Amino acid sequence: MATKNAAFYSCKAGRPDTIKSHRAQAAAQAVAGELGQIWITESGKQRQVHMSSAGTWMTVEPDRYLAVDLKAALKTEGLIESNI
Repeated sequence: MATKNAAFYSCKAGRPDTIKSHRAQAAAQAVAGELGQIWITESGKQRQVHMSSAGTWMTVEPDRYLAVDLKAALKTEGLIESNI
């Protein structure tokens, strides 16, 4: 279960029902997995997760047609403020 006011949130690709809260970005990326989404609370930005050729996780701007609207899902769940 996700907690309110976390530093990072994640969800698996296309699955807003899998939202989890995290203290560290690395943990959020690992849980989200390939094509998953993370929300960075400090910047108010959503990022899409990919595995790099070096075997490490990296984030990019999410595909606007395929990515879950994580901000809307977090607001619906009451995990982030509506004014963000």
